[in-house]
Amino acid sequence: MLRRTAVMILAAACLATLQAADVRGQDGVVFDFLLGYKSMSGDLGDIVDAGVVGEFDFAYQKNAFRYGMAINLVSLDVIEPHEDESVSQVGLSLFATWLIKRESKVLPYLQLRLGTVRYRPKGETFEPPEPAAEQEEGENVADPVTGFEGGVMGGFEFAVSSKFAVDLSAVFSYIATEAV
Repeated sequence: MLRRTAVMILAAACLATLQAADVRGQDGVVFDFLLGYKSMSGDLGDIVDAGVVGEFDFAYQKNAFRYGMAINLVSLDVIEPHEDESVSQVGLSLFATWLIKRESKVLPYLQLRLGTVRYRPKGETFEPPEPAAEQEEGENVADPVTGFEGGVMGGFEFAVSSKFAVDLSAVFSYIATEAV
């Protein structure tokens, strides 16, 4: 887990320099890479531990609003004693962001997002009660689960230069998936 986290942080540092828009409010195309931490509650929160999130955002900014699409990848570890098991999440969301204050180096914002998620469990905890007839070693027999996600994100962008910003935010979302 530590090695995977270090690789994601290094990738974030390299990709963050590619952000394309003037973060102090100039209209145009925006590319963001976000690296974060995800904690879950509810039914899935009883099984999985917190994990690492990597997200790519593509948006168009016009005046005080950004409209775009986010693709996120999440790696969640299963709560002990199942150390070699994990749940991966892939999400695709559409979002609208309101830049509350545009004329400073600190940009507060509020974002609404709607999208889909897909969970792919790996490990014995998620295997069906009746094993598959012909299963190769290392093959994942647990079925993926798809669902809907809606959420609110609030945060601040701290402008480092006209083309680069550091983002500090928190997302609260509701996820509903099909029955397993």
